[in-house]
Amino acid sequence: MKRFLVLPAMALALSLSSPLTVHAEGNDYPTAERVQFVEECMADYPDKGRFEMVHKCSCVIDQLAAHYTLDEYVDMTTAAKAFTISGERGNVVRDTPMGKRLNTQYKQAIAASKDACFLK
Repeated sequence: MKRFLVLPAMALALSLSSPLTVHAEGNDYPTAERVQFVEECMADYPDKGRFEMVHKCSCVIDQLAAHYTLDEYVDMTTAAKAFTISGERGNVVRDTPMGKRLNTQYKQAIAASKDACFLK
């Protein structure tokens, strides 16, 4: 019976020591926002294993949540997505100093979060 107690203890020890386990402190994002991010992140890495990518992409959104409020995150992602829209609709954000700043901030935040989660 003792061997069954070892498994939860091992799982706890691994989760506490894993660099991929990051919990957002104070900036909890809605579940739907996290799921959408993880799905988009996983789609960017189709050749990697699903199990690995679920954990790494979850780590990335956890890193973002640990450093940015939901409002900051939404502003950054909105600007970044607007940069991909062609024509006048995208120009509304692309051509503003704030839009450019938020897009740059998002790219830097994503790069730092991916590095922290060993996602290359």
